[in-house]
Amino acid sequence: MRILQFLLALFTCLPLFAQVDAPMVQINRELESAYRDSVARHEDFGAILHYQPHRCRSRYGRFGWVDKYHKVVIPFDYQEFPEYLSDFNPAKKEGKHGAVDAKGKTIVPFKYSSLSPYYAQRLVICRDGSYQITVFDFEGRVVIPEEKLYNIWLFNDSTLAVQDFSKKDVRTYDLRGRPIKTWAYSHIYHFSSGRILTSRDTLMGLGTATTHGMLDPGGKVLVPLEYTSIEWEKGDWARVANYKTKTGGLFQISTQTLHPDKYYKVLPPDPLGNFTFWEGASWEQTKAGLMDAHFKVIFPPAYNDIRFLDEKGHYALHAGRNNRGYLRGVGNARGEVVADTTLLGFEPVIHEKKVGQNARGQWIIVYDTLPFFVFEDARSGQKGLWHRQAGQLRAAAFDRFEAVTDTTFIQEKGDTSFLFHIDGRPLAGPYYRIWRGRIDDYLLVRPNWNDEYILLTQDGRFIRRLEGEPRRLADGIYTMGRYGNKTSGYGKVKEYGFFDRALNPITGLVFDAEPKSMDGLNTQQKIRVLNRPHPTGYGRWVGYMREGLDETLILIDDAGKTFEIRAE
Repeated sequence: MRILQFLLALFTCLPLFAQVDAPMVQINRELESAYRDSVARHEDFGAILHYQPHRCRSRYGRFGWVDKYHKVVIPFDYQEFPEYLSDFNPAKKEGKHGAVDAKGKTIVPFKYSSLSPYYAQRLVICRDGSYQITVFDFEGRVVIPEEKLYNIWLFNDSTLAVQDFSKKDVRTYDLRGRPIKTWAYSHIYHFSSGRILTSRDTLMGLGTATTHGMLDPGGKVLVPLEYTSIEWEKGDWARVANYKTKTGGLFQISTQTLHPDKYYKVLPPDPLGNFTFWEGASWEQTKAGLMDAHFKVIFPPAYNDIRFLDEKGHYALHAGRNNRGYLRGVGNARGEVVADTTLLGFEPVIHEKKVGQNARGQWIIVYDTLPFFVFEDARSGQKGLWHRQAGQLRAAAFDRFEAVTDTTFIQEKGDTSFLFHIDGRPLAGPYYRIWRGRIDDYLLVRPNWNDEYILLTQDGRFIRRLEGEPRRLADGIYTMGRYGNKTSGYGKVKEYGFFDRALNPITGLVFDAEPKSMDGLNTQQKIRVLNRPHPTGYGRWVGYMREGLDETLILIDDAGKTFEIRAE
């Protein structure tokens, strides 16, 4: 019996002995949790982010970078990390700032209180709390070694300026850290014109004051170092002031002459060399006037504002306000009022255009300012048109104007529209309506009340007739519908297809619902719409629509191909 008990105890302990002697499997718990966190945090975004490299935050609040399979590329060690990976990534680690490359290798050591990266120059200025400053390039090479400095800044696009605590001079270096020149001033700043604003700290009375002057790039004095401020410089003029001596005015650079004045404010000279100025004890009490380069008054100070209008010497005179808004008129360089100050909205015509997307998927928009001004008569509500070179094209007697190019415009009154050239030639019309529409480089026309449309070039040449109104889905992709052979209880059903920039068909008219542009969707909405892997052979998605009660999603790419996704 005792022998049986001994054997039973022996066999019971054997698994324990084997477990102790077996080799342990080493698991990196940090990487395992990072993987799980990456998957968990991005499951809600669907397949698009699920299979793209991305920045991710661990459960401990630290950032890292993972590839499209959630493999950790850059460890989750950072309190701050860029949303988009590049070859230079400023980051924060254990309370200090530094930078790593796209593989996580340290480029700038994590020992600084702040970083100032300059991406165009591929330089980063690093500071700690004791004024110790070092400059690195984006490859991690030291450009300017660590030194205790009062300040360092980008003087212009290709030059660094350094100032030590003596403030006696400023040293300049090129972008590789090679010395260029030492300037005998406490500060130097770069005007956009290429001129240099200089300053020096001096003792004046009981305190220290900073005086300013101006040099050309070669160091020649343009404005002496005698003024406490230089408000602006343009052409042959600078606006200067000295609060100690209570003098100021317009400084003429070519003659080195100060022309003192007591104006509240003076703007830089306009293209005709004239100055808009304001008189008054405070800004609320000031009135604007206009004077020439010889200080002869063209318009006395009696307006809220005076703005240069065109090269023919016209100015927009901003007068008072009535119950519909601020009133404006037009004057010329001879001081004559050529349009009464009873006009509204004398503003330039601006066109908005999308030219592409940035790395974050946001649209890049440019604004073209055309040389047209649309104004409105405050009494009748009718609109007129002004051109920067041609002057007044139409008096305030029309319902609508739309600028097309620098020299062509659409004029509308009642149910009649024309396309005109600024020389007076009619280029197209009369039609019921002409407008730019949502198509690039073309005009849309409705000849009458019917659903028929015509496509014109911007100079009015006929291209083709259309059976519907085209709508822009994305750059170079349009959708357009017409009534086909399908019917419903309400009559014929519109069918839609896809067209290129010249409105040539890409597909047939195959959809009953009109596709929607994806331009207007934010990133989160797009992720939810694109909730499946991108099918092979398809381009960038540009449009979508939902059909039927079963929520079938149809995606359209930039070649007009379609891909159906049935909602789960």
